[in-house]
Amino acid sequence: MKDDAIKDRICENLVVLREHRNLTQGDLAKILGSTQKSISSYERKRAFPKLDLLNAYLEYFNISYRDLSQLDLSTLRPDELDRLLSKKQNSAKILAITVDNEDNENIELVPVKAAAGYAEGLGDPEYLKQLPRFRLPFLPAGTYRAFEIEGTSMLPVQPGSVVVGKFVEQPDDIKKGDPYILVMEDGVVFKRVFHSPYEQHEDNFLLVSDNPSYEPFEVEIGNVQQIWQAYKIISDVS
Repeated sequence: MKDDAIKDRICENLVVLREHRNLTQGDLAKILGSTQKSISSYERKRAFPKLDLLNAYLEYFNISYRDLSQLDLSTLRPDELDRLLSKKQNSAKILAITVDNEDNENIELVPVKAAAGYAEGLGDPEYLKQLPRFRLPFLPAGTYRAFEIEGTSMLPVQPGSVVVGKFVEQPDDIKKGDPYILVMEDGVVFKRVFHSPYEQHEDNFLLVSDNPSYEPFEVEIGNVQQIWQAYKIISDVS
């Protein structure tokens, strides 16, 4: 779908979501911190929500950007829509990016010292503009970000190496045992990721280090804000 068609689909789906919750435009405006006039403009395709408000839509209705932009929600039965909106989302927020003068996506570098601030600045293009940016040739289609690694838990990947990761939208898209960067509220970790083998922990990831000196541990999937599949490692030649 082209950009205009995607925007039209999103605006149409915003109407479906509001009506499914039996909300007036005024009700929804109060919930999202907007105005009835703005909500009406979006639903009539006269305007398009800015990133922060669109993220508020996604979080309130618990729907992913992929579903909002690709599905025709009006074709779903109420029970089907209920099931869709009850799915556990990794992160409802749209991924903020920066682009160069030719409208190509940059790869933002998150240094170790910026990791905690990065977790707080998710979805904020202004924060991303403060990070170093670069480009790599011949990358497959996708959105990429680079993270500086500290510690020795993933040896032979050395501290100070940079892991270039490809964005993963949903937890179900992970490949068992592959290395990933996980962004959580308290920082960034680089581990091999598995779904928990314990039935009572089905909503957890099991994180495993390549260095056997480090014990595996679990995190709740709901606490993971972003997932980046390790694609390329950049390190000094020693």
